Amino acid sequence: MKNIKEIIVGVLLFGIVIASIIYWQATKEVEDPTNVKAAATMRVDELMARDEADIKAINGEIIEVTGIVLANETDATSSTISLGMNEMEVIVCQMDDRHLENMSKLTKGHFVKFRGKLTGQDFDEMMGKTIQMKNCVLVTQ
Repeated sequence: MKNIKEIIVGVLLFGIVIASIIYWQATKEVEDPTNVKAAATMRVDELMARDEADIKAINGEIIEVTGIVLANETDATSSTISLGMNEMEVIVCQMDDRHLENMSKLTKGHFVKFRGKLTGQDFDEMMGKTIQMKNCVLVTQ
């Protein structure tokens, strides 16, 4: 009987520790990219010209990308802006929620520079190349 109580207490303590770690990670504040120095600066065409291994090498880094707005999907709580010249080669930027006020003004054809974290890529011969970034901010310098 004593062993069962110890096992139950151990499992409960383990569950509390795991729940605390998950809560801590979920509520951890993301650093504002406005104040972070970019690891690389490039144009959309330069980034698209890189092969998949080169993109993976800088995955997770803060980069700056200059290009033309292809699409802007903005609502009250989020904004996603696509950069590129065609639908087959696109950089998709999930905008940082702290900087949404400037995003609704951007329309197709605007020339912009974004800073954000490179988070992934999808290279498909049929569907084209897509590179994902998150926590993007508009660089106005």
